[in-house]
Parts: sequence; structure tokens; C-alpha cells
Amino acid sequence: MPKLVVPVGFENGARWRDGDLTHEVMLPNAAAQLPPDTHAVWLAAFTDVDAVSELRFTLAELVGFCKRLGVAGVDEIVGNLLESGLVAEFDPDAPEDFFARHRFYPSADALGNSEDRPTVFRIAREGRVLFEVNVHVFGVWSTSVYFPSLAEGIAKYAAGVDIPAAEIGRRFALSLPALVANRCGFLQPA
Repeated sequence: MPKLVVPVGFENGARWRDGDLTHEVMLPNAAAQLPPDTHAVWLAAFTDVDAVSELRFTLAELVGFCKRLGVAGVDEIVGNLLESGLVAEFDPDAPEDFFARHRFYPSADALGNSEDRPTVFRIAREGRVLFEVNVHVFGVWSTSVYFPSLAEGIAKYAAGVDIPAAEIGRRFALSLPALVANRCGFLQPA
């Protein structure tokens, strides 16, 4: 499987200062002020939901998507976003290093499962289901905020259900891009 791309940080809205527009993205120890073109590329990492859902949203997909949007200087902008950590690549088949360097914060509502579909757990906003996952992805998603890294949260969850952490991690890794793209959670550096 190719390395996938996900945005990192929490969107904190537009900022006008002295007639100039930036967009603020919150990180644990700072706020990044992104000019409109850089923000457009960062935001595009959330946008191509089809490519994200099909687990094919790579750096090349991000660059191509932004070029189709008409963003100038995309290659340089993507390089700067990668260097700053506002966009990250990870291998869903070997996500351990990525998980050790990132935290995940759920930002949607947990609806749980239903009597007629007990193995499907729903994540929603204002009652509208955004994403359906299995119990293990749901368990990591709903408890990840309590751990200093995804790796630690996955290890703790895996120990509680007596399943190898690598198996739980791979399941979560396959869902992570769609969870972020659907705004069911956001990533931060650990």
C-alpha cells in the first residue's frame, strides 16, 4: 500500500491583520499562520474524500488535486507543509512510527452501535452519521484523547481486549485518513 497523506493541526479560522488574510492552524505549542495559498493546500488534504476513502490519497494525489484547483507553487507549498509537520505521510501497513509521533483528538459525537447492527459503531455530528467503524477503531477513536500518543493509546486499548497492538494499529491506520477527512477527529504532534 502507498504512503498516505493526512493534515495535522486544528483549523482555528481566518485572521485579518492590517488588511492581510491568514488562516490559523493550532498546534500544541504554537499557532501556524497560513497565507491563503498554503491554507488552500492544507485544506485540500481534507477535501478529496473519494481518494481518502479508497486509501489512495498520497502526496502525488494532493499535488495533483491542488494543481487542478489552480494553486500556484504547489510543490513548494507541499514541501513546506511536510517540513513544518502540518501535513504528514504514513504507511498504513507500518504505522507504528507515525503513531508514536502523533496524538489524535476525536471531534465528533459517538453514537455507538445499534441492536440491529451490533458490530457497526457510528460516529456522527448533530445526529448525522459521518463514519461507521468496527468496535476496535471506535475504541481507539473514543479514548485516544487520554494518551500522549496514538501508539500508547493503541497499546493500552489492545491490552484491554487481548489483541496484538499491531493488529489494532493497522485497523485504525486504515480508518485514520477518512476519520480526519470527515472531521471526526484531528491529529496533533505528540
